[in-house]
Amino acid sequence: MSNRPTNHESFEDYFVHTQQAMESLLASDLEGLRTAVMGAGKSGSTLWVAGNGGSASTASHFVADMVKSSTGFGGLSVRTVALHEQVALATALANDISFEEAFAEQLRFLAKPGDLFLYLSVSGTSPNLIQAAKTAREIGLHSACIVGSKGRELAEQLCEIPIVVESTDYQVVENAHVILMHWLCRVLQDA
Repeated sequence: MSNRPTNHESFEDYFVHTQQAMESLLASDLEGLRTAVMGAGKSGSTLWVAGNGGSASTASHFVADMVKSSTGFGGLSVRTVALHEQVALATALANDISFEEAFAEQLRFLAKPGDLFLYLSVSGTSPNLIQAAKTAREIGLHSACIVGSKGRELAEQLCEIPIVVESTDYQVVENAHVILMHWLCRVLQDA
């Protein structure tokens, strides 16, 4: 399903495309993500989040909501860190090793077995996110990803919990990212 908008698309059509993408999500995958995030909170594990571009912005927004909103309402607290926000470390690693390894190296240095790694990507094919997912598996992290339909194959190979938004439209997939991040915060508020 493409869901690619035209320049003359009405708001109603745009909304329908986002709704169709959200309806494409599998309840079992969402339950797996909910369980993994709640499990991280209950065990005291860290949730490591990463993305590039707009997905990085969504991940940063998610971290803020996780830290403030979930705990601010007396809900379950989950230590949450966005790898791309470690600016000095990420850029030093990108410069001294490679951009592809910048997130993976942070996980090697900072994460511990049993932590959870979540990456957000529209394409699902970003080399730095792929390498981080491989590293997460190597060091014993649980892993989840939320990707657009182009990233299905890699997501299913790399992540324990692959969530695929059935759209190739960047805006629609990014809408789904935000909706899912807000849903997870709500789940934790009520825990």
